[in-house]
Amino acid sequence: MKWQTPPRLEELYTCVMDALEKRGYRVEIVSYPTSHDKRSIDLLAASTTKNIFIKVVEDLKHIDNREASELRGLSTVLDAHPLIVAEKEGGVELDDIAAYEKHGLYAVNVRGLEAALENSIYVVKRHGNFYMRIDSEKLREFRRMRGLSLGDLAKLVGVSRKTVYEYERSSMDVSLSTAIRLLEVIGDEIFKPIPVLDSQEKPVKRSTKRMSVDTVAERKIILQIEKRGGKAVHSRHSPVDIGVKLAEKKAVVIVEHKHDTDIGLRSEEAVKIAEASSAEKIALVRRSNLRKDLEALGYDVVRTPEELLELVVGEGEKR
Repeated sequence: MKWQTPPRLEELYTCVMDALEKRGYRVEIVSYPTSHDKRSIDLLAASTTKNIFIKVVEDLKHIDNREASELRGLSTVLDAHPLIVAEKEGGVELDDIAAYEKHGLYAVNVRGLEAALENSIYVVKRHGNFYMRIDSEKLREFRRMRGLSLGDLAKLVGVSRKTVYEYERSSMDVSLSTAIRLLEVIGDEIFKPIPVLDSQEKPVKRSTKRMSVDTVAERKIILQIEKRGGKAVHSRHSPVDIGVKLAEKKAVVIVEHKHDTDIGLRSEEAVKIAEASSAEKIALVRRSNLRKDLEALGYDVVRTPEELLELVVGEGEKR
């Protein structure tokens, strides 16, 4: 398939894939939607311990909240880690040793990705400022081993006693200027890495009156999954129509829409996401002529939302 992707982005894809494959990840390219600008997920990286859903852009300014929300939501329900890989932010090259926060997600450049895979990024840029993260336990241990009071350490670092107390209560991000003072007084062991590939974002609360869906069937599926304590995320910018998680079960759902001309391509690309996340594949379709091809791709094919819900929650309810 011919990607609708600028040449520089194709080069960036290759660099990202090389970095991941060198560390044992299996990488797949997501080619739906066919236009790069309309996709929320470009690459899938899977290993024995971790799955990563990745959006690749040249400049972070090209990422909008809609794409980020889908990337975060699908990653949450399918047990993957969302990540953005970019070269620039507002035309300025990203720093190799820093992660950047964008719409609640972490972003890195290719060298930053290599560092993140080794859990060795210690700087994060947020709202225009750089921060480092204190390891509260090591700070507390340092102070006690040297017989320093909170006030003593506060004077050495140049902050208030209350601030040191807060540092020791929980791991906090501190400004780069404060981090440099801590580095001079204590050393680099006082800092902990930024969890670029280990953070789990909380799902976004959604008003059902404003639920973004394309069909009544999709709305019904999402509401019923959530009613049973599960999570369901609707997507318009990936091959998946709904990502579902209920207890230990995960499912990738595609739904036939009115005048649906690309369900064949969507279903093929959604298989990649399902396999990367070890999720079941379910297709809700009306046309009987679609069944054979979908079943050949490994989908459980149903005709109604009720049948779909029975597949996802039926066994649990019977118990």
